[in-house]
Amino acid sequence: MAIQFDQSGFELAPQQIGTLQRIFDRICFEARIPRQDIRARRLAKFLMDELRFGNTDEVALTECGRWFCRR
Repeated sequence: MAIQFDQSGFELAPQQIGTLQRIFDRICFEARIPRQDIRARRLAKFLMDELRFGNTDEVALTECGRWFCRR
């Protein structure tokens, strides 16, 4: 199992990367945010921060991401 690091040095397991990617793709699609848009970058950072702070539940992370896009 390969472990990857984000820019802060936080370890990400492949399963976590897959979860974050699914959530990110789903929210970008729902909110019609282009993946290269600054809003998408902010969303990605927000989701990474949430994961770092211990929010590891996919449903909860998805809801947090949706909230972030609505605010």
